[in-house]
Amino acid sequence: MEKKVQKEKIENEIIENKIINLLHLANKARKISFGYDSCDRACKNNRAKLILFAKNASDNTSKKIINLGKNTNVKAIPVLTKEKMGSSFKRRDLSMLTIDDANFANGIIKLVVN
Repeated sequence: MEKKVQKEKIENEIIENKIINLLHLANKARKISFGYDSCDRACKNNRAKLILFAKNASDNTSKKIINLGKNTNVKAIPVLTKEKMGSSFKRRDLSMLTIDDANFANGIIKLVVN
């Protein structure tokens, strides 16, 4: 039983690292918007293809993000934590970001679904 839990933890870490690597590539290509205001603009201008938000974001923030996704027909997925998202991009705690490229978005969706 313990080995199964450890194996799941390791698999989750590998998936998180792959997501972070894809996010770094998307950032290098300037296909990411950080923070609520710029994500809101990206969604309303039909640039955003995917919204990623922190698993440990507050309830109010999560509701806002999910409603933003519903209103603009953009998929919103909880991934990582605020601390991991922020430290990945050398920022403080980061609650949300949008991916503005369909290929990067599809790659992240495939990782999260599996």
